[in-house]
Amino acid sequence: MASYIGIDVGGTFIKGGLVSKGQLIDFQKIETEAEKGPERVIQNIASLIERLKREDTEAAGVGVPGMVDMKNGIVRLPPNLPGWDEVHLTEKLEQMVSIPTFAGNDANFYAVGEWQFGAGIGADDLIVLTLGTGLGGGIISGGRLLLGANFAAGEVGHISIVPNGQQCRCGNRGCIEAYVGRDYLVERAKYLAQKWHSDRLSNKSALSPKLIAEAADEGDEAAKALWHEFGRMLGIAIVNYVHIFDPELVVLGGGVVGAWNHFIDPLMAEVKARLMDFPERKLKIVKGALGDMAGIYGAAFVAMKRGAV
Repeated sequence: MASYIGIDVGGTFIKGGLVSKGQLIDFQKIETEAEKGPERVIQNIASLIERLKREDTEAAGVGVPGMVDMKNGIVRLPPNLPGWDEVHLTEKLEQMVSIPTFAGNDANFYAVGEWQFGAGIGADDLIVLTLGTGLGGGIISGGRLLLGANFAAGEVGHISIVPNGQQCRCGNRGCIEAYVGRDYLVERAKYLAQKWHSDRLSNKSALSPKLIAEAADEGDEAAKALWHEFGRMLGIAIVNYVHIFDPELVVLGGGVVGAWNHFIDPLMAEVKARLMDFPERKLKIVKGALGDMAGIYGAAFVAMKRGAV
């Protein structure tokens, strides 16, 4: 039985897995060494592919942040890989490894992973959102990954929901990412901790979404208020996505989903209040099933399909 390699390139680590018959049978990770430039990172990707490869391995998929021309394997302006602009990734990799390689956006590959192996199995129309440092995602429409004319579709974090609102990392203002990303959550928690006189949050020297969720678990009113705001904002964004793409399923993944119990009720209330609904509408909002392995599964599936997803 053939096996396929999935690679997920991050700013700190490159994670890789070998997938056969829909199962992850090997997993390894190495340091990205992004600060040493594209050539070193590409060498590291090739090294990891070689370590995972078996005699029956037919191809490898590589998920990379940023805009990726899937047809030609060209990476453009990834946010956490300095020096990467117009990098012909698959061409360079195939000079180093003896199997075909296919590159794409990491959030798109995450979405493919949940679609084919996780919470989205059986759905033809779904949106997968990744909640972490920012808000990423991928869109499956009519059983195909939506890429767009410039391979730039699925930038779900950069729809504007507040005119002249919070500054976003992209340079715009009012993007949904600026209200649900990690940095905003931490800064907002500090503000609410002072307003609500929260000892649990005020005494945390290194706040994170995980710690804020733990504070909410303990009944902290500032933390609960923050997750209520988060749920409302994300709910508004999801309504926009649903009105445009009409999915049957919205899958939420990423580290922030650990606070699910604190934000899902206000999120669903916002969706119910704002969605143009009708009796036959099919729509579920669920947690992802694969965690941070989704990108590896998705990259391996793209490799299996030779990029035709």
